[in-house]
Amino acid sequence: MNEKAVEAIQRQIKNWLLSIVLPTKDDLGEGWSSPNKKLETEILKSKSTWLTSRSVCALVLEALEDVCPEYLDFKGGRLSDRIDLDDAVHLILQRVLQVPCRYRVYFQLDMISSSQEFSFKLDNGMELASHELFTVKGEAGLGLREHKNGRSYFYSVEVSGYISEKNDSRSGILSTAAEQEAHGAAKLFLERGLCAGVLRFKERMEMWMHPSGSSGVIYVHQYDDADRVERRFSKALPQDFASVVRRVTFGIVSASDENGYRQLLESFLKICYNDNDTAKSIRTASEWRLDSLSDPSDAMRLVKVCIGLESIFGDQNNDSGLTRSLADRCAYSLALTHDERASIIDNCRELYQSRSKIVHGVANRLDDKGGDLLVFGDKILSRAISRESGLLPAVKKDGIDFYGLRKKFR
Repeated sequence: MNEKAVEAIQRQIKNWLLSIVLPTKDDLGEGWSSPNKKLETEILKSKSTWLTSRSVCALVLEALEDVCPEYLDFKGGRLSDRIDLDDAVHLILQRVLQVPCRYRVYFQLDMISSSQEFSFKLDNGMELASHELFTVKGEAGLGLREHKNGRSYFYSVEVSGYISEKNDSRSGILSTAAEQEAHGAAKLFLERGLCAGVLRFKERMEMWMHPSGSSGVIYVHQYDDADRVERRFSKALPQDFASVVRRVTFGIVSASDENGYRQLLESFLKICYNDNDTAKSIRTASEWRLDSLSDPSDAMRLVKVCIGLESIFGDQNNDSGLTRSLADRCAYSLALTHDERASIIDNCRELYQSRSKIVHGVANRLDDKGGDLLVFGDKILSRAISRESGLLPAVKKDGIDFYGLRKKFR
């Protein structure tokens, strides 16, 4: 950052801190719940690649809490009377200048041991591997039944930007852009792995016999400039997403070597290694399908399936949703026969009619026909993601390493 930009941010931080009037039980105060617009604007001028308005709010408020932990004790008064203003400005400025921070975000997977085990490491920062629990979680993160020398599978991804350490951000933000990016990468792997059969959902008996070690949180490692772990913290996953993570294990489909797994996960690799608009749309559709699989409400599952289809086949200039043109695109892209084409068109229209009833409050659950349409929509969405990702540019072998493959292949 240039010197003038730093000075502008520093000046606006000071102005903001001077303007804050803390709340009392009878008065709401002023300025403490979010940074003012001028401060937000100055930060985004230099940091918009990694921060959004909401991320700026989370970053600044988290720093404010470190400056004055008791600022919400409802004693009122001006914040500037309670703090060393110059020290506070310096601390908040350093937090801003530190962005983009580099993180590795770990998702613990409860993989039941099988002959289909595999691991991979990609040069884009994505990895599936077995790690010592202590290395990932640290002493404080270990569960009651977990030993520090125990091991577990983790899917992890590298992201840059800012992730708030707080689970209860006073800005009301559930996750920042970097955290959402990590969630999206995990959803993509899980959805494509389930589609390929290298992953599956556990049966009920397996859930009972093999209680998940996953605690429904992500484990975040923040790195310093020397690539050392500077701090570790954990954050809760959204409840629906956490339930999916706990249920996933190795699937029944396997390969005998690295090339075999590359082929099985070709769709995943093509999506995560391509960054054009088409690949982004396919990635969005994959995330929506995973969100659908995790939703306990069949009605909302159907809505999310439709959104996923619109991500791939929708017309961004058409507000009418899953219209005849979208149904036609879906049918002409996926159908193998004329009869199947007609069937897809008809079912897509019925699917959209069910979606409309749900989003307009006419229905909040599915009947038998709606259940059949949900099954149809999920299958079509899965096929569409596979079909469209297959048209993406090929991925080079360099930087993709599958290892730890079990040799008990049939």
